Amino acid sequence: MRQAVAGRSGPPVTLVLIDLDNFKDVNDDIGHSGGDELLTVLADRLRRRVRPQDTLARLGGDEFALLLEGSDVDTGALVGHLLDDIREPVRLGSRELHLTASIGSAHTGGEESLQADELLRNADLAMYAVKRAGRNGSAVFDPSMYATVLYEAQQRADLEEALLDEQFTVHYQPVVDLATARLTGVEALVRWNHPREGLLGPGNFIHHAEISGLIVPLGQWVLRQACRQLADWQRSIPAAGDLRMNVNLSARQFQHPGLLDDVTAAIRDAGIAPESLTLEITESMLMDDVDAAVGMLTALRGLGVHLAIDDFGTGYSSLSYLQRLPVDTLKIDRSFVEHVDTSSDSSALAGAVVDLARALGLRTVAEGIETPAQRDTLRQLGCRSGQGFLFSKPVPADRLSAMLRDETPARVPA
Repeated sequence: MRQAVAGRSGPPVTLVLIDLDNFKDVNDDIGHSGGDELLTVLADRLRRRVRPQDTLARLGGDEFALLLEGSDVDTGALVGHLLDDIREPVRLGSRELHLTASIGSAHTGGEESLQADELLRNADLAMYAVKRAGRNGSAVFDPSMYATVLYEAQQRADLEEALLDEQFTVHYQPVVDLATARLTGVEALVRWNHPREGLLGPGNFIHHAEISGLIVPLGQWVLRQACRQLADWQRSIPAAGDLRMNVNLSARQFQHPGLLDDVTAAIRDAGIAPESLTLEITESMLMDDVDAAVGMLTALRGLGVHLAIDDFGTGYSSLSYLQRLPVDTLKIDRSFVEHVDTSSDSSALAGAVVDLARALGLRTVAEGIETPAQRDTLRQLGCRSGQGFLFSKPVPADRLSAMLRDETPARVPA
């Protein structure tokens, strides 16, 4: 690559980086010898696309590089063929394996000042952009990718500092009995007291926490904080004696090998009853690997905690899968609630979820209730609990404490 780039003023040099997606999981599944055999098959497919004047290399692990010299190659078409070649199933013994790849490319563009390491960095940034977008695709380097990487690096640094300096806080949104308006539980929702930008909602930082992996320590902190707050309310406020605390788990948290220990420690250190804690997992997270999800949910249930499927109705789970999941509650997604009082379709869908939950012996909670008409319609459909701006926005702990102390049993004004 140094040779091709050095002092070049003629046709561009193009570097294509090919990274196999989730190859570690395949390696763990079929063993290293099987992984080596799979890499050999894929390398042969890539080699068939290479012209005599091009250079194909394995950089290590599951990453390949292709150096193209000259202007007589259609890089876009070539990359499309490479993706198709990799997606074609590979049969090893009795097993058929399916792979995808993330491909990034960059070229010199005739710039003599561009060095080999800069070309490699540009192609790597393009490949990283594909990974960020969900893998299984390709991208050509664009200078704006620098800004994206710098922004994400700054976000990570800011998030790390926020965790160290305890800049995060937890707000709590009431979950109420729709028939009585009694406050039966709260959902813990993280906020960031940003030193420059003020109080930020999760939409401003959760995505970056997921990308960086910091969502795991952040989620651990929220879980511990919520359990301690629940213990404080139960000790000091009579109306909070049977209050439930709902805490969301991110996808990375749910896959984290230390999750069971984290939940056990949070319950033990706070001194709360396990059944007063409900962990919320989105439907799409469960559908990624149903067998693994069932195993983890069963283990969590073994601790005594309750489990809820959040945003239900958006993840396309089948009834057969739902029957296998050891959960207690379905939370009806706000997209069904928004028009439940004005649209027969929305009402029918919400009613179907309530009927399904009843048939499976599960509770239902409707999210995003904003009007009395929505509340009344959901109550008529048989939904017992709900949350939303009609009752209260997420509020700091002291505001929630005031709600609990106002009346016994605690009621939330509609």
